Amino acid sequence: MDGVISAMDKIAKGNAEDITVDEADAMATYWHEITHNRNRNTDSAGAAGSITRRYMETANEYIARETMDEFYATFGVPTPKNAIPFKKTRTSTGYNSDVKKLQSLIRLLQCDKAVMNTVLQDKLFNGRYNNLQNGIAYSLYESGGKNLIYDAIGTNKQMALTLKDCETIMRMLIEYGYTQKQILANYPNIRQKN
Repeated sequence: MDGVISAMDKIAKGNAEDITVDEADAMATYWHEITHNRNRNTDSAGAAGSITRRYMETANEYIARETMDEFYATFGVPTPKNAIPFKKTRTSTGYNSDVKKLQSLIRLLQCDKAVMNTVLQDKLFNGRYNNLQNGIAYSLYESGGKNLIYDAIGTNKQMALTLKDCETIMRMLIEYGYTQKQILANYPNIRQKN
């Protein structure tokens, strides 16, 4: 909390650009926790280490990073230079690896980030924490997956990517640690529909 207090002091004195890396990381953690409090439901995401909690924390950290500019704007300042790297990666959190996997999946599925963020934020704030696995998959589908096709293995058919495919790909990457190369072996030649 000391980092948050010293960062807030710098913001209040008009010295937001003097926020250190440690203070910026503390502020990112603070924003992550505030983002949790924006959920309108009070259900649990399960025990620490459970898969439902892992998806909830991944969604929460992803949205916190994507809305960091909004957080600093509430104080009337742009995001300080030492905070900008935390919008992409934050090694101080146990969710960094899963968030980076989600970010790579967004690129792989050619998602529109604005749509992804709007849909996922709605699921995070208004949905149930214990259903965010489906919320992330739905967000991936709505923001890009529904516009993709791939070549079905062993046939000459082109298949449309479905919501279930998006969930499977997400689980392959986040839960089972598949690489993008392994995913593309199962969904060859993913591309936009003509």
